[in-house]
Amino acid sequence: MERIQRLFRLLESANPQIAGRAALTLFTYPMAPVIRTEAERRLVRKAQAKLAEAERADLRVRGFRIATYFFAHTAAQRQGTALLVHGWTSTAAFMTATVDQLRARGFDVVAFDMPAHGNSTGRRALLMDCVLTMLAVANRYGPIDRVIAHSFGGPVSTLALVSELSPALSETTHLLFIASPNRLADVTEDFARALGLSPDVQQVFEELLVEPFGGDLGAMDANVLLAGLPNRLTIIHSTDDHEVRFDAAERFAKLGGNVALQQLEGLGHRRILHAQPGVEAVLAAV
Repeated sequence: MERIQRLFRLLESANPQIAGRAALTLFTYPMAPVIRTEAERRLVRKAQAKLAEAERADLRVRGFRIATYFFAHTAAQRQGTALLVHGWTSTAAFMTATVDQLRARGFDVVAFDMPAHGNSTGRRALLMDCVLTMLAVANRYGPIDRVIAHSFGGPVSTLALVSELSPALSETTHLLFIASPNRLADVTEDFARALGLSPDVQQVFEELLVEPFGGDLGAMDANVLLAGLPNRLTIIHSTDDHEVRFDAAERFAKLGGNVALQQLEGLGHRRILHAQPGVEAVLAAV
């Protein structure tokens, strides 16, 4: 990381605009998750085996081939469709811990790999690419009754919903956000701090990031975007999450009566997806 920080100091001394563009490039290249232990390798194998049970189809979105996965319900009566939205540097496979239970409750379950993730093509993905991909998947498999999103999947889902570009996402769609950031500014602030960006370079980077949406960074706030909408929102977050701090969940809770906050302990940022208390919290909310 020190070498990267030195590189950005050199770029900034030459041209802050170039440094800001370089930061955006780095921000939009997802790195493969690091698998360190045998327990993690077993989890990966289990997740991939579950994903292999799905009906696989590909969509074309903005030049990407997007991998989608469909699991039909197994109950006597169908209840609707649940859309699973993974986080940055993750894949659809890691969202599958609740698939069997959702199917048994009557939900068709749909998952997809974002651009430059998993089995989808691409090496770089802009935020807009991810939002438009989710919209395309929702339109293909909707109407969507539940959105279950982890981490970065929360902002993607929020922007997809408020875009009003998909009839498949409506005021009746129940949002379940797991360990999700509340404000994009928190994400960019952490990223800029890690790279040692100066305020000037950080501003260039942030302006470039949100430019496709025609607004400023301050508008990329879930409490602003979702305010006044009738959608139910369930927030599931562990207090020891070091990647997305718990205060993001507390800010979501300030949206008011349509929000339910499920506070968990000791599950971190990723374990919450497959540990039993996290799975039970999702199923209870559904």
